Amino acid sequence: MVLREEVGLSDWVSKFTGQRVICIGDFMLDVFKIGQSTRMSPEAPVPVVDIKETIVSPGGAANVINNIHSLGGIPHAVGIVGDDPPGRELHDIFSRKGIKGCISFDPLHATTVKTRIIANGKQVVRYDTEKFYSDGDLVERLFKAQVEALTGKNQAKAVVISDYCKGVVSNDLIEAVLGYCLDKDIKCVVDTKRSDPSIFAGAFIITPNESETEKMSGIKIVDECSLLRAGRVILNSGISNVLITRGQNGMTLFGSDLGPIHINTTARRVFDVTGAGDTVVAALALGLAAGMDVLEACILANRAAGIVVGEVGTVAVTQSQLVKELNG
Repeated sequence: MVLREEVGLSDWVSKFTGQRVICIGDFMLDVFKIGQSTRMSPEAPVPVVDIKETIVSPGGAANVINNIHSLGGIPHAVGIVGDDPPGRELHDIFSRKGIKGCISFDPLHATTVKTRIIANGKQVVRYDTEKFYSDGDLVERLFKAQVEALTGKNQAKAVVISDYCKGVVSNDLIEAVLGYCLDKDIKCVVDTKRSDPSIFAGAFIITPNESETEKMSGIKIVDECSLLRAGRVILNSGISNVLITRGQNGMTLFGSDLGPIHINTTARRVFDVTGAGDTVVAALALGLAAGMDVLEACILANRAAGIVVGEVGTVAVTQSQLVKELNG
């Protein structure tokens, strides 16, 4: 089934305002060094890039939080940053935006930084600095402190687990988050690079890309038949819905009560896919928090992703951009 009707989705975007979403995961800093290259290095077969501009943006789970905030929601951050310049910069970015939550500085942790070199509009190399985190108990305590602070009318309507496998999201933390969501009837949205989806059994939806889907299912995706088999394997792991993001091929949604449903991509141009998955997760979580059904929320998230891939760097979608995109 290919869905084409998207009437009325823009009316939901205003309902994102004030929706509280807890976001737990690996906070990163994305750095883009942008310049021009007109010659090759005499030292090695690589371009010499004259850097003209440096852009610093929240990355990973921090980009999910940034998108939730930009779309009008109220994100509550739960996680760890290093007691280092990148960690303090992330903390300062959140503070300036008024983003609240439980964020701890850990002197034994190094904040993950992903640095891209962009030459003549194209990424030529990325280099990372990071250190695997090992104190999952601390993050679990931070999560419990956050949910205790959000009660009554301030209770979150959705929780995001943004797991880049840097060590912040432990198995005990996953169990605590899923238990809380099931007890409070809160939608849990999972974006993970793990190969075993059954760890997240009980989650409302998981959002792997095609490569991650292959790892989770053990099935190489070569055609629609293998895609459908892979999606069903993940669905059968105990997760209510599976949204496979497929780049230029759009998305495919599998659910216990519907699907599979193909959602066509709407991107008119693709400059940079950096952070597109984070935008999908943020828009999806806000849609569910606002009361959209899962199919509506996935369609809207697809449109949000179509905006960010048309920009260079890690960018956050605004309500006005999304409404404009939905109204065509």
